[in-house]
Amino acid sequence: MKKLLLLSLLGLWLGSSFANGQTVLAFWDFNGESPTSAVLGDGLEYDASQGSGLLETFSSATTGTNFRIDSDGTSLNSLDGVGSDDAMRFQRGPRWNNGGFEISVDMTNFNSAELSYATYNTGNTTGDYQFSYRVGTEGSFTNIGSPTTIPLSNYALVSTSIPSAVDNQEDVFFRVTFSNLDGSSGNAGHRVMVDNVQVTAIPEPSTYAAIFGLFALGMIVWHRRKRS
Repeated sequence: MKKLLLLSLLGLWLGSSFANGQTVLAFWDFNGESPTSAVLGDGLEYDASQGSGLLETFSSATTGTNFRIDSDGTSLNSLDGVGSDDAMRFQRGPRWNNGGFEISVDMTNFNSAELSYATYNTGNTTGDYQFSYRVGTEGSFTNIGSPTTIPLSNYALVSTSIPSAVDNQEDVFFRVTFSNLDGSSGNAGHRVMVDNVQVTAIPEPSTYAAIFGLFALGMIVWHRRKRS
């Protein structure tokens, strides 16, 4: 009986310990997604490749072919076993000013969220990206920090820590908004590439503690039945 009690306590301790690590809530690699030919690009939706979440593009442009899934992918910020085939291509730079992509996830029983992705700008001039978030399905987004320059020429990792206002909330939205993209709006070669979008968070300690606690309780019941 003492061994089983120790097992139960061990389960609770392990639950608290594992809860200190980041868990992938949602991940998008865009491999095999469409469209592979350029379209307007507003309101395209992508379910998470792994985990659970929805990513949607948004743009103020009303005409043109401004978006496609491109074969210029990367392994940067990817998960184990995932190929580096495809990525999102936001082309004709200026048409994506005040546009970008939005993510919705469920943060119930999670805290300390982080958003990261691989990106670069192929243009000769720089553009910026801005992180923001919202809790609930209505209302305005709150900026996180200030606009930051999109990396040029080669993929680089960009990331942000999300404020605690989203912790343990069911309807959570994150946005990445582009700005200051210039050049010719008719130049499809001027583009921003985005790949391997990740949302990670830390499970609430009670989540893992409950799992291991139930496991220990099950072992106690099994042991008693075995003795009887």
